[in-house]
Amino acid sequence: MDRNKLNSAPVIVVVAVLAVAIIGFYGYRKVAGQDAPQVTKAADARKSIEQLARQSGGDYTKLSPDEQKLLDVTYRGNGQRALANVYKGLTESGGH
Repeated sequence: MDRNKLNSAPVIVVVAVLAVAIIGFYGYRKVAGQDAPQVTKAADARKSIEQLARQSGGDYTKLSPDEQKLLDVTYRGNGQRALANVYKGLTESGGH
């Protein structure tokens, strides 16, 4: 029986450390303000790309290098295609 107690002690310690780490991580995120809803971030991203599409006429080469980089990072290397698609959607819907 003493052997079972010895084997369970490290398991309890590991579980306790993990619990503290998880609680600390979520607490830090809450305090740091990184708990913004994803919907807001997506809506903001959509507004930004629509604005860039209008300004550039859907032409990726008319964007500054920083704007191109932002689109490429946001759309995982497909910034040019995303810009063209958004511009096409805007012109077809009369949003231009």
